[in-house]
Amino acid sequence: MPTTQGYELYRALVRLGVPAELLIFPGEDHGFVQPAHKLTKVRAEIRWLDHYVLGKEPNANE
Repeated sequence: MPTTQGYELYRALVRLGVPAELLIFPGEDHGFVQPAHKLTKVRAEIRWLDHYVLGKEPNANE
């Protein structure tokens, strides 16, 4: 989605009290090209799944 829409969605979620995190990857569109950005995205997805699906507490070291 365009970055402006990402900001709008993030702000709306925060206003509703929904835990939210917005990751912006400069120079990337909807699909990622840079390997470091892909890795960061996958790590964030795993943290989300661990917490919201498996019920694990977030690890402060990550």
